Parts: sequence; structure tokens; C-alpha cells
Amino acid sequence: MNGSPASARLHCRHAARTRRSAAACGLLLLVCAGTAAGSPGVAQPSFAVSGAYRSNSGYSVGGGEASNQLSLALGMPMTWARGRHEVALSPSLSLRRDRGTTARDDRDLGIGGSLRREGERLSLGAGASWNEVSLLSPDAPDIGPDRTEGAQRSTRASLEARWFASEVSAVSLVARSQRTRFDADESAGLRGSDDLVVSGNYSRALGPRVRLIGGVSRSRFTAEGTPSGSTATSAQAGLDLTLGPLWSASASYGRSRVERAGGATVPSTVYDVSLARRAELGSLSLAASQSLQSSAFGAVARQRNWTVGWSQPFSPRLGGGVTARRQDSVDVVAGFDLQRIRTEEIAGSLSYGLSELWTLGGSAGWSRQSALPTPLLPETRTASSWSASLSLSRRIGTLRIPGFLP
Repeated sequence: MNGSPASARLHCRHAARTRRSAAACGLLLLVCAGTAAGSPGVAQPSFAVSGAYRSNSGYSVGGGEASNQLSLALGMPMTWARGRHEVALSPSLSLRRDRGTTARDDRDLGIGGSLRREGERLSLGAGASWNEVSLLSPDAPDIGPDRTEGAQRSTRASLEARWFASEVSAVSLVARSQRTRFDADESAGLRGSDDLVVSGNYSRALGPRVRLIGGVSRSRFTAEGTPSGSTATSAQAGLDLTLGPLWSASASYGRSRVERAGGATVPSTVYDVSLARRAELGSLSLAASQSLQSSAFGAVARQRNWTVGWSQPFSPRLGGGVTARRQDSVDVVAGFDLQRIRTEEIAGSLSYGLSELWTLGGSAGWSRQSALPTPLLPETRTASSWSASLSLSRRIGTLRIPGFLP
């Protein structure tokens, strides 16, 4: 932080809300600990140190300051299994120091946990997670150019039941909730939301290479500070195809309807198409989708995503890949477009195994974010950035750990 009064106030709110969220996640740890009592488990701790350079680190229109970045990431996924039960925990911490015109310290925090019970015909699961991401970090949400200092905090919870009705068919019910809040300057216009999604899915094998898939869902999006919100109802159907020993494909199509407070209704198409090739000598994936999500600006966002990915092992120790992504996000309010954000990214990476535990990695990428014209914002505003990084990581190994209680 730069030490200004506004930054100081932001930091105080940031610290207080972090403590409250951490207390809520502590409850998750206690629940998982009770379930794992007496059962042995394994932990796979790891750490990574990286250095990076990023131009226009704040995605400022017309160019902005470049920054040199040093980061340290720590992770320690843990699992416990006993009979048909499994418990998993995945705490993570990332610390960054940016040096541009001014020095700034950022951190990303996260913790997640899940409980699962696998039965012969019925499987049950529950999960919860909390994370905090700096709005200026590489993992920040797509909020358009001219980003501001601050953080996004998300708390998620889910329940899932999957029933195998027969050898060829299955039914699943899923409920997910998400609470998102922003600590940022009010001029940024960011608003949190409370989202709830309930869905049911059905799949049936029509043959050795064809599976029918279908589902219905109902979602509720409520913007922070407003008593009313939006409700979306959607239905999709499609096919999963095995095209051969290396190729697979999936396609689904459906319709969705968003109902706003006051009776305004916005229809939309939803779809998901993917094609993949998996092989030891290289993998290729293509995907396109359109869906409805809650927006960082208090509206419902209709998102279109296109992704192309390629990865290749060049030797037993050396591997690499390239990923390209484009996302068009349209914030829909009362039947018209409030804001249109386009994000374009391309990145390449290489990794080299120095030993069984040590890995050296490098990456380079380019990204651009644009606020496209709308009736309310007729101007096009575009900001771009490129980055390069070098990292060194070590997997400490697999540790056997006892249950939480004797």
C-alpha cells in the first residue's frame, strides 16, 4: 500500500473482514477434523518462489507503470481416508511484492475443505472454501481496465448427491452458494453478491461411445445492498462422445431466462462445446461456452468463453504448453447492456524437472482488456499488459500424518 489515508482506511477494513472470514473457515476445519478423527492421512506440502515482470500492472488505459514482482507461494493439500469416507483440506498462501513507482505488498489467501462418502449406488459430498484475491494480482476477476487497489473475497459452500439408478444411468442433485465482497474504492463501482444455484442432472449411456446428458438449474443472484435480485432458470441437453482412442467431444445446448425485479425478463441461450485429444506425446483441447454469472457490478453477466490449449512433453523432464483465451462478458440490467468487457489472453510455459522434488519453470504472456461501447458507455477503452516469470518450486514429499484425535 502507498500509505495514503484512503489506503490506510482500506487496509483497516481489509484486516477486520479477513479476521471474520478466517473465523468462519475455522469452523470448516473443526468439522473436517471431527470426521477425520483417528484416521491416518497424507500431506503433500510444497512451496514455490518466483520472480516476474509485468507491464501496465494496473491495466490502466493509455499505459501505466511497469512493475517487478517477487512472490512466494505455499501450499499443503491434505487428505484422510477411512473406509468409504474421504476428507480433504487445501490451505494456500501467496505473498507478492510489486516494485514500480511505489512499492506495494499483496497477498492471496485460500482454504478449502471437502467431505465425501462413496457408496455402491449413492455418493454424497459437501465442500466449503474461502479465498481472498488482490484486484491487482494475475488471478484477479475480469473487471475491465483501470483496476483499483483492493481485494475480492469469496466464500463458497456446496452439497452434492449422486445416485446410480442402473449400470448405464445416473442422477445427481447439486446445491452451491457463493458470497462475494469487494474492498475497494467506491469510485470503482464494484458490488458484491450472494448467489445460490440448485441443479439436477441426468446421464445415460446410449452405447459404448455415446452418453446422453441433460440438466435443469435455478439460480438466484442478489447484489450487495439491495433486497431484490435476479432469478435465472435454464435447461440443457446434449451428448458426450468418445470418437476414438485419443479423441473425445461433448456438446450441450439449452435456453435460460433471467427474471429481474419489477417483471423484466431477459431470455438467453446457454451452450457448452468441447473437443479434446489426449495422448502421451501431446494434448489438445478446444472449448466454447455461454453461461450466466453474477457480475462484479451488481448485475447478471452473460459470459461467452473461447479457449484453446496445447501441451507437449518434450522429454521425460521437459514439458511445455500454450493457452489462448477470450471472454466476452455483458452485464445485463432490465433488458439492456450496462457494460461489455472483453478479455483476451495468450500465454506459454515451460517446466523442467531438476530432480524428483525440484522443478524449474518459466512463462510469458500477453493480455488485453477492453470496455466495449454500450448505450450508457459509448466509448471503447482498452488496456493491455504483458508479463514474464521464472519460478522454482519444491515438493517436500508425501508425509503420513495421524488423525486429529487419538
